[in-house]
Amino acid sequence: MINYDICGKIIQPKRGIPQGSVFGPLFFIIYINKMLEEAKARCSNIIIEAYIDDIIVMSDNIEDFKKAYKFLKTKINTLNLNLNVKKCELLLENLKDQIIDDSSGEIISSKASTKYLGQTINSKGKVENILKLS
Repeated sequence: MINYDICGKIIQPKRGIPQGSVFGPLFFIIYINKMLEEAKARCSNIIIEAYIDDIIVMSDNIEDFKKAYKFLKTKINTLNLNLNVKKCELLLENLKDQIIDDSSGEIISSKASTKYLGQTINSKGKVENILKLS
């Protein structure tokens, strides 16, 4: 992909890849995969699934989840990336549980289920509706 400025001159990016590039998702998952594996190793009671930039972290224990969240948030910041807390969802059976993000003060509230890759996943990590192909 070639980028042009408003005068039609070619712009040479100093780093990164252009937004919308087909390589973006591939490089993103390569970039963060080690971090996700490290989180799994440090927090044995969590499950992490990732598809491109859609990542889900599951645990049946709020304390394990908090530990994993704190580790991932710190690691993401060291990679010069930002975690969008507003897009985070917490799936727990006890809907009164919540996490307060230390840096932003934003609250991540519990939900009974969420959408992930077109499927609804409940707080037990079970898929509630399975795609039916006709």
